[in-house]
Amino acid sequence: MGIPHHSPALTGAPRVLLAPSTFLTSGPDGADAFGAHGIEARRNPHGRTLTADEVVELAADCDGILSGNEPLTAEVLARLPRLRCISRCGSGTDNVDLDATRARGIEVYRTPDAPVQAVAELTVGLIITLLRRVHELNAAVHAGGWPRLLGRSLAGRTVGIVGLGRIGQAVAHLLTPFGCRLVASDPSPASAAWGRAHDVTMLLFDELLGSAEIVLLHAPSADRPLLGEPELRLMPAGALLVNTSRGSLIDESALHAALSDGRLAGAALDVYHQEPYQGPLAALPNAVLTPHIGSYTAETRTAMEREAVAHLIEGLGHR
Repeated sequence: MGIPHHSPALTGAPRVLLAPSTFLTSGPDGADAFGAHGIEARRNPHGRTLTADEVVELAADCDGILSGNEPLTAEVLARLPRLRCISRCGSGTDNVDLDATRARGIEVYRTPDAPVQAVAELTVGLIITLLRRVHELNAAVHAGGWPRLLGRSLAGRTVGIVGLGRIGQAVAHLLTPFGCRLVASDPSPASAAWGRAHDVTMLLFDELLGSAEIVLLHAPSADRPLLGEPELRLMPAGALLVNTSRGSLIDESALHAALSDGRLAGAALDVYHQEPYQGPLAALPNAVLTPHIGSYTAETRTAMEREAVAHLIEGLGHR
C-alpha cells in the first residue's frame, strides 16, 4: 500500500502523518477531526513501527506528525522541512530528539495521563504472573503436562517502587488492598510527600534494592542503566523485578546473568533497549516478556489517540 493520494479539495492544506502502526479512533474526536479542521491526515500503511526512511518518505511534505515509537532523530527531522508540530501518542519522548526540535522551534506534545491506569494494571498482573508462575504453568499445560508448581503469595511481601510519579502512585493504590508493605525511592520532594501520606515508606535507592522482595521500575529514562550488575547484587536472593517503564533502566546482560544463575527468581519486562526484542532473555523460563503493550487496552488507546489528535490540531493553530 503506498502513500494515499492527496484530496484535490485539500491541496495546500496542512498535512499530518498518523505514524502509529494502528490508529483505532475514528469519529469527530479521532482521525475524522483532522478533515473537519481542513487538515489532511495520512496513515501508516505498513502495520508496524516505521523506519527512519519510511518516516521521511511519508512525512516529507507534512506539517505535523502524530507519533508512535518511530525514530524522530535529528537526522530524520532535518529531512522534514515543513514539520512544525509532533504529538506523541504516549507519555514519553524517548524516540524524539528534543534538542533538534527545540533548535527548529517544533512543538512537541505528549499524553502522560491517559496510559497511567493501563500500565499500572499490567504491572500488577506481571507481579502475580511471576509469583504464581503462571507463564510456566501455561506453557506446561499447553505441552500436555499438569504440574503443580508451588507459587508465592503477594500478601505480606515488601514491594519497592522506583519512581513514585503518576504510574508509581497508581501502582501503589492498586497494591494496597493486597496487604503489601510498600517502599519507594524518588528524589522528588512532592513524590516523597505523597508517599508518606499514603503509607509508603521512602528509602534511598540502595536501601530499597536491599530490602524489597519485588522491585518495580517506574522511573524516567537515564543516561546509564539504574540496574547494572552491582545494583542487581544488592537485591535479596529470590527477588523479582518488573519493568514497564523504560528499557534503558536495566543492563540486560547483567539481568540475564542474574536470572540464569538463580540470584533473581524472575523478571517481567515490557520494555527493552531495542524493540522488537530478540535477545537471550527470550530463552529463559523465568523471564516474562511482553511486546511493549503497557498502554494497549482499547479504552486507553482511544483516550491517548483523542488527546494526541487534539494536541496536534492545537499545535497547527486550528483550535
